[in-house]
Amino acid sequence: MFAKIRKGNGFGGCLDYITRVKQDDKPIEKRVWKILDSDGVRIADGEKDWRKRAAADIERPTFTRSKIKDPCGHIALGFAPEDAHRLTDEFMTQVAKEYMEAMGIKNTPYVIVRHTDADHPHCHLMFSRVDYDGKIIKPVTNWHRNKRVCFDITERHGLTIAEDSLSIDTSKLRGAEKSRIEIRQIGHEVLKDKSISDWATFQRRMKERGVNVKCLWKDDARTKIKTLVYAKGNHSFIASKIGKNYTPTSLLIQFEANLKSKMAPTAKAAPTALTPAAAPQPQAPAITLSTPSLGSQSADDTNMVLGGGLSDDFAHFLKMHPGLSIEEAKRKFKEQQKLKAQQRRGPKIRH
Repeated sequence: MFAKIRKGNGFGGCLDYITRVKQDDKPIEKRVWKILDSDGVRIADGEKDWRKRAAADIERPTFTRSKIKDPCGHIALGFAPEDAHRLTDEFMTQVAKEYMEAMGIKNTPYVIVRHTDADHPHCHLMFSRVDYDGKIIKPVTNWHRNKRVCFDITERHGLTIAEDSLSIDTSKLRGAEKSRIEIRQIGHEVLKDKSISDWATFQRRMKERGVNVKCLWKDDARTKIKTLVYAKGNHSFIASKIGKNYTPTSLLIQFEANLKSKMAPTAKAAPTALTPAAAPQPQAPAITLSTPSLGSQSADDTNMVLGGGLSDDFAHFLKMHPGLSIEEAKRKFKEQQKLKAQQRRGPKIRH
């Protein structure tokens, strides 16, 4: 079992997606979804505008307090194909509720929808991240807790341990979904090689496996990277659609860590004289990384050097504070550095 925490969807759009609004003109027997359970939501499938009313019910608690980021909770629970014979509607509902309870998703309106359009059994949880009492459900955004909860439930029920889409047999998939999963699996294998510490090597290794990785530039001068585009066959995807580990920022942090790891064994043996091999090399051209936020606006640019990386202090700060946007990370990092400087200077002495 695995759970994929999604972000940024509005209530109406999320419900349209998980209940496959585009299939409304097809016979019921050809649907690839069904509602397993819900709470606090008016479900009147078949009636006109029933999705709007249901989405409004889930959204209603958010109006009791000031606005929060990503108020619509959306989590996909997936299971290994080997467990398909065990995943009845009743058992999947039970597991979904156990997961929500362990993740602190309670006292809030929700709907559980099962999909049957993939080889692996899976369902979608949609809920309000503001509960009936107006309190924010924060634990649901904790990736480490999510992984631990999935592992506990998997072991307790004797299910097959799987890690997201990395365990899916792509031979049974078709079209764009097949290409997307294959790109992610190839990227996962390539990044296991800790000797990769620059963009050129990463792009070359991916191309050797049939995946082209290109930069999507923000400016005509090609000095600001907005995101990366991964292409395989006739399908291409922006980095966020492949996974958070494949965005420019995440890859840059990985390259920086790999570079430090390679340099560590020779760190103590400093050269006594400047040799041609140790002579300073020309600095790579500076490129600015523009990282879009979950909405339509972009965060402030953060400087990046192609083939180089972030400063050691800032790279370490990002690792210690996962989940922050570049804009927020820069602001907090500056505040931290300013506080450290003040502490070093000590208190002011008045004469």
